[in-house]
Amino acid sequence: MAKILVIDDDSSILEYFRRLKDSFHGELVFAQSGAEGCRLVQDQEIKVVITDWILPGKLQQLKLLCELKRLRPGLPIIVTSGYSSDDIIDQCRQVGVTDFLTKPFELSFATKIVDRLMLSGSGSSV
Repeated sequence: MAKILVIDDDSSILEYFRRLKDSFHGELVFAQSGAEGCRLVQDQEIKVVITDWILPGKLQQLKLLCELKRLRPGLPIIVTSGYSSDDIIDQCRQVGVTDFLTKPFELSFATKIVDRLMLSGSGSSV
């Protein structure tokens, strides 16, 4: 079964995804830091990453996105954030992020994006 990696340090966000895991067409895998996410993303069954923009530790924001892209160049990445300035969205676009979701977002919207990416294998629409 395909896996979806969710990287977020907010326990309420992780719980939100856990409660609604049946909405996704894939197994959800969770990480609470960028470093943990980079370790887990090496699993080739991971087909999509959903990551928060701001995380604890050194691996966050552009550093995390660049590392994820280095580890898995073609892997679709969705960034979530409560901060959605044009500058952040432009930075995400420049490193090849597939989509950007502003918190709070409806899970149904996230599942549609993930389903589309898992079917197509990639794509960009930031």
